[in-house]
Amino acid sequence: KHFFRKFNGFGVSWSVLTYLQALADKFKCEKVNIFIHFKKDNEEIIYFAPAFKFLKSEKSYTDDTSKVGDFQKILSLDEFTRVEKK
Repeated sequence: KHFFRKFNGFGVSWSVLTYLQALADKFKCEKVNIFIHFKKDNEEIIYFAPAFKFLKSEKSYTDDTSKVGDFQKILSLDEFTRVEKK
């Protein structure tokens, strides 16, 4: 749940996304959603978006400072659906 201000969105590791997509294909799931849950100013906020939107996103980030280099696909907030609390 890392928020990228530069992209005004959240990133998910490429390895996680491809693993989820492989599971979805294996079990014939139509859609796998990614949920982001965090607190901002003591308000709980939940967003979700289909994993395929991340995979298709042209925005990406690589942490070059680590030895592993975590490649992430970024999705802007305007591409998420916000869950409204009832």
